[in-house]
Amino acid sequence: MDPLADTLRRLREAFSAGRTRSPEFRAAQLKGLGRFLQENKQLLQEALAQDLHKSVFEAETSELLMCQNEVDLALKNLHNWMKDEPVHLTMCPVLQFTQLDSAFIQKEPFGLVLIIAPWNYPMNLPLVSLVGALATGNCVVLKPSELSKSTEKVLAEHPGPLHPCPCHSWGGPETRQLLEHKFDYIFFPGSPRVGRIVVAAPAKHLTPVTLELGGKNPCYVDDDCDPQTVANRVAWFRYFNCGQTCVAPDYALCSPHTRGRHHPLLRRGPAALPEPGPFPLTLCSTLIQALDFSKPRFSYLQNDSLSGLAFPELPASCGLLLRLGGLPALGPHLRACTGNSGIGRYHGKFSFDTFSHHRASLLSSSGLEKLNELHYPPYTAHSQKLITWVLGSHRCALL
Repeated sequence: MDPLADTLRRLREAFSAGRTRSPEFRAAQLKGLGRFLQENKQLLQEALAQDLHKSVFEAETSELLMCQNEVDLALKNLHNWMKDEPVHLTMCPVLQFTQLDSAFIQKEPFGLVLIIAPWNYPMNLPLVSLVGALATGNCVVLKPSELSKSTEKVLAEHPGPLHPCPCHSWGGPETRQLLEHKFDYIFFPGSPRVGRIVVAAPAKHLTPVTLELGGKNPCYVDDDCDPQTVANRVAWFRYFNCGQTCVAPDYALCSPHTRGRHHPLLRRGPAALPEPGPFPLTLCSTLIQALDFSKPRFSYLQNDSLSGLAFPELPASCGLLLRLGGLPALGPHLRACTGNSGIGRYHGKFSFDTFSHHRASLLSSSGLEKLNELHYPPYTAHSQKLITWVLGSHRCALL
């Protein structure tokens, strides 16, 4: 007998009963998640230390605070995000038949959502995405990584503030078994290798997915940048979380001139790890050559005049930084992926949109039926002329 079938059945029944749809229920679940983070802060910090030897500072800044900020942002904007979006009928030629009707987009929950989390940010990645899934009124199956055992145990054994939240956590190697079941949406942050498995398994059900994937992240350093600033930021983010961050720079692309200024500064700082290994610096003469070489994900550029030359050519997976404060943690306002970087987007409102089905709706008036008779058979030359005029593009002769 399938041990997962009963739990999945109960979750679907909870969703079908409409328990999760009201704004009051969604807000209650988000508040419960916030209480879980606050009341178990020390326990979560200890679990992260046991799993990753993560310091209190990194546990707070890269895991717990980011989760709490997502909860607070969703609670603040929940009612606004849930509102229907009006659609102007002139935006769609087909809808010009219905000029007296009103069209709008409703944001509805998908239903049963599966969130599969990796081990490198075992609290951040599952709970940040969970915020979006709960805010949209979905039922959730949360699958933490079996490699981060202490964090997994906390998530599985302390769901109290989330009850009666329809969220279930499984540990262990049941991921492939989970993927055999039909879900209405699947979210996975992790490696491209596992991402391909996650995409392939639910394809038979045509289940939509969002993937936030890692990979190699080159960083282009322009000649006009301050070398000490670049060295500080690149080295910090390369070794933050012991280097296990999906957008951490793996190597730098720069000219021979910049390499001579940059390389000694990388060696000058205090050692963050006992054996950090080299940070590769690859030589290229121009930004165009760097883009052809590797499609770098980050660009440090100081000269505004470069923007007109190269920026329109940047690939969609490249994140552009122009004199900003640091490498992007991105946070609740920015996150989007393409290709080997993943599929889709999340964080903040992007999470709400990701876990919502945007249903097109039309509210049609029951009156004025005489106008509708123009496009009913049998067709006449008179009705065709009127319909052609209605659907046509009307321009002012004076313009």
